[in-house]
Amino acid sequence: MEHAIGQESIGEFSQIRQLIRNAFTTAYYTKDDGQKFAKGLRGPEIYPPELALVLAGIGK
Repeated sequence: MEHAIGQESIGEFSQIRQLIRNAFTTAYYTKDDGQKFAKGLRGPEIYPPELALVLAGIGK
């Protein structure tokens, strides 16, 4: 399978939230800290959305 890197889209936010939730499940300091961190990154006016990238499988 080929892969492509591209800018995230609003339609992918739920999948990204799930990925973050899974990644932080076993973290010592969890309690949605990962979700709060990721959401906080998107909030400031200085946030450059074009730097938020996702890896997508082509044909998936």
